[in-house]
Amino acid sequence: MLRYLKFSCLLLSLFIGRGAFGQDEGQKSDEAKEGVSAASSRESENRAALEYVDLELAPDAKMKLVKVPAGKFIMGTDPKQRTRVRDGRENPRREVTISRDFHIGTCEVTRGQFAAFAKDSGYLSQAEREGWAYAWNGYVWDKMGGASWKKVGFNQADDHPVTCVSFDDAIAFCRWMSAKTGRKIMLPTEAQWEYAARAGTTTDFPWGDAWEDGEGWANAADNSARERFPGWRAFPFEDGYLTTAPVATYRANAFGLHDVIGNVWEWTADWYDKDYYKKAPDIDPTGPATGSQRVLRGGSWLSSPPRSRVAGRLPSNLRGLYCDYIPGFRVVIDDSGRELPPLSIPNRPDWPDWRGPRRDGTSHHVPEKLPEKAEFLWTSKTTGPGHSGVAVADGRVLFADKSEDEKNDIWRCLDAETGKELWALAYPAEGHMPYTNSPRAAPVVYDNRAYLLGPFGHLHCVNFEDGKVLWKKHLIDDFGGQLPTWGMTAAPLLVDDKLIVNPGAAEASLVALDRKTGEIVWKTPGGGAAYASPITNNFRGQRQVVTYDAESLGGWDVNTGQRAWTIVPEKQGDYNVPTPIAIDDRLIVSTENNSTRMYVFRGAGHREPVRAVEKPAMTFADMAPDMITPVAYDGMLFCPHNAELFCLDSKTLELLWKQRDMAFYSYASLIAGNGHVMITTIDGELLLVKANREKYELVGRLQVFDDNKTEVWSHPALVKGRLYIRDEKSIGCLILK
Repeated sequence: MLRYLKFSCLLLSLFIGRGAFGQDEGQKSDEAKEGVSAASSRESENRAALEYVDLELAPDAKMKLVKVPAGKFIMGTDPKQRTRVRDGRENPRREVTISRDFHIGTCEVTRGQFAAFAKDSGYLSQAEREGWAYAWNGYVWDKMGGASWKKVGFNQADDHPVTCVSFDDAIAFCRWMSAKTGRKIMLPTEAQWEYAARAGTTTDFPWGDAWEDGEGWANAADNSARERFPGWRAFPFEDGYLTTAPVATYRANAFGLHDVIGNVWEWTADWYDKDYYKKAPDIDPTGPATGSQRVLRGGSWLSSPPRSRVAGRLPSNLRGLYCDYIPGFRVVIDDSGRELPPLSIPNRPDWPDWRGPRRDGTSHHVPEKLPEKAEFLWTSKTTGPGHSGVAVADGRVLFADKSEDEKNDIWRCLDAETGKELWALAYPAEGHMPYTNSPRAAPVVYDNRAYLLGPFGHLHCVNFEDGKVLWKKHLIDDFGGQLPTWGMTAAPLLVDDKLIVNPGAAEASLVALDRKTGEIVWKTPGGGAAYASPITNNFRGQRQVVTYDAESLGGWDVNTGQRAWTIVPEKQGDYNVPTPIAIDDRLIVSTENNSTRMYVFRGAGHREPVRAVEKPAMTFADMAPDMITPVAYDGMLFCPHNAELFCLDSKTLELLWKQRDMAFYSYASLIAGNGHVMITTIDGELLLVKANREKYELVGRLQVFDDNKTEVWSHPALVKGRLYIRDEKSIGCLILK
């Protein structure tokens, strides 16, 4: 499949001679207009009998949905069909019952409708938050900084289907539309999608099996591709558009749905499992309970006929090539009791987690310059020192404190605008620990819940509004782990509805808890607890949790907890403090004895296990931090170490430049974005550096705290021009712009 997409991209890049996605190429030919007009006239009588619902999203954005009656249909592909996908994903073909009526969008969600959502909610798409997407760069399809649904590399009007949207973006739109309309808005299940797309047919396409009969029905690979590329499989007609077309340009099926074939691939709610049809229920199937990939349906403007069939199923990673420039979605009103799936990466604006909402230390709020002097909106004294990071969400600041007698952990929640304390949670946590016994792990906030892990293993889930305890665990006492020398430091990791923690017990080295109840979902045996916070990433089609135990680096299956791979480094004795960094299908780690290494992966997640190759693909010996987590940004990797700031190429680990400055002699935290890297040093100084591959370029530096004896161990939170920063004696809101 990946080879197919890359080949498609290569072929499309040769369209430059035709104007390469210019505005002229987006206009329909007169012949196509006439054909579509005639087809539309023939269908108008049938559509008049359908029941529609019109929902207002904004004064200038409405959506039409059509009622699809309950019924039965034949789902899947005839195993003798020559154009089927031969791995069996569309078999067995079987009768499926949809037991309840539902409404589905007559068209794919448009760019204008998505823009109304973004404007009203302030939502930033996944591509916007992360600063990149795969898009057309003028020559080839490529990973492009600044690309998003707003900038896909070719011209789109507001009546075109929105594209370059991830699965999470589609789910966020559904949540907003539900609140806006008072209706339960969902993504369709695979079964709902295919039932509505077939509309009573049993053929490959809504018009039948013959490719040539699809003229006026679909915007997909057409004669333009065939003429330029002999052997390219295409529909034998000219659809009039080289890229996306306005929705409802083409003929609707018997249920009144447009563009079920072509235009953009459509996200469905289901997890992908190649063998799901063999075990799926025959009544209202909703897909596997878990997985690593979601399912796209319907083909796109660049899809060949076999790819565009109604029965076609395309597994897609939740971030990467397939989830960028070709997917869109349509929505359903579903009152069956089905719930929206959780976000694969919870869309948590602000700074609700360790190193930010994605645990990658990046933010589009990094300033382009620093103020001349430090000005605080407010400051608040603390009773104890702080090593734990600061979290900010929903107008509230959450951080860890310690009682003056060092006998109680205290978690304080302040108003982000005033610094006024809203609530505090205190509990006994007495005992000696090097470098104070205050909490180390950053708080994690999601869905009006906060997850708080203390240094001795106390884990609390609290209501974020009032601090009321919803459930609690003790990672050492409940699981039989051994407390590490410097305490429990790894921030709990949210994945789907699971909260992953590392008790480090022999039979419970890593544990997944239900984030709402605290009940055990899975636990896996292994080594003692390490200090680094875990991450999750989709490596070659399989989602894995990546972290350390006391002796090794490893990957664990998100859904089962099964350990997928283990790497024991050449040199023993690493503290394993810096957080691993995932970049696409590569993993970068840095430790004090084994330096900075890059690992690559083998396997394909939809058909075989995915494992890291034990031998590093790249290494860089001079960058060996014991506590600092590097930050990856725009093809570069930045990290202070031994009084030098290093800038490496993040694909090769080759040194681009290094700069000596005593500000980099000890611990520091880094936040990158907006073309810059902001570094907070242990002495409370901010340095702003250009993200420049060619040379070190210091933009500014600012001494935040007057007390030259203070230390800043706590990772600050950056939110909309404000830096919430904590030293050993206080916490404050520093105004950056």
